[in-house]
Amino acid sequence: MDLNAALVAETRRQQRGMASISLEHIELMGGVVAWAGVGSWGSQAVGLGLSGPVTDAELDALCAFYDERGGEAKVELLPIAHETLIEGLAARGFVMVRFENMWFRGVSEGEDLRALVPHGWPDATFDDVQPGEERMFTELAGSGFVEEGETMSDEDMDLGLRMLEKPGVVGVIARVDGVPAGAASGAAHEGCGGLFGASVLPEYRRRGLQSALIVARMERLRERGATQICIESEPGIPTERNARRLGFELAGTKVLLRRPR
Repeated sequence: MDLNAALVAETRRQQRGMASISLEHIELMGGVVAWAGVGSWGSQAVGLGLSGPVTDAELDALCAFYDERGGEAKVELLPIAHETLIEGLAARGFVMVRFENMWFRGVSEGEDLRALVPHGWPDATFDDVQPGEERMFTELAGSGFVEEGETMSDEDMDLGLRMLEKPGVVGVIARVDGVPAGAASGAAHEGCGGLFGASVLPEYRRRGLQSALIVARMERLRERGATQICIESEPGIPTERNARRLGFELAGTKVLLRRPR
């Protein structure tokens, strides 16, 4: 697999997805600048600087887009972005927030993906989201991304619900004894599949559900034509370890930057 080409293909898939679920977006510097509300994870710019040098006017337009909406400008910076983007963001006060590793794996028809799960397939069911389950699913899938005792914001709930309506998106619920224990999303477009938004409730962890949720989504995305799958993870967390066990390769590390208001 050409990992650089895979990285670009996944980024283009993400751009298309962000544009389709955001409240507003513009195309800028070869990428998508999206708005989904103040504080929402969907308010960020994706895929900038992949098509060559960027200009001061374009960088100023990026900052103005978020300033006009009262939000903080956030940018996902890829390792293959043009150096003018890096220099321009630094000059405008952008600071680093975190790293995210991008892991890829090819999938072929007939491959027994479930055989890859360490210690065997867990005693659980993995079901597609059904009509009427969308809010439950979105809250469960996002439970691992909010602080203990807090709830998902209205903006992120609405964003998650819009995402489930889009073609190519899958939502999978892991159930143990019929009880929802975890949930995760994925999407496929033009042969590229992405896995995202996975959470397992604390009381159901260490049962193999996280790995099985990865495989369950890989199976569904393969049915939708995906021949390569990407999963993103902060370095060193269980998602990354599970991806490596399932045969994913590291293609690169991107950096999330923000411009403090």
